Amino acid sequence: MITLQKIKAEIEALTYEVTTTAEMTSHKLGRIRTRVIFLEQCKKILEIGPGEDHLKSELARLEARQAKIMEGYTEWVTEEKFEKESHKLKAFEKMHDLPKLKEHVRAIRFLID
Repeated sequence: MITLQKIKAEIEALTYEVTTTAEMTSHKLGRIRTRVIFLEQCKKILEIGPGEDHLKSELARLEARQAKIMEGYTEWVTEEKFEKESHKLKAFEKMHDLPKLKEHVRAIRFLID
């Protein structure tokens, strides 16, 4: 399991890299910013002090919730017309706030592995 110290050290290393590197592309800067945001989320989870078994049970709960929501996608009827099926899926996920849920699942998986 990842520790809070490892998360803090990686955040510090990334911020140091940004401040010391003279020329950095916007792509690289964006990737670092995204990684720091993700690590901050992981840090908030670890500051609560959950045990590994709690994280595993929380992961199972969130994955079950995600699967239950996605079961309703096939029956979802909307008056809105979509050009592609992927646009319809994206609207469904946004309506059920699945992007946040997926990000939380990703953070917990990262902490456990």
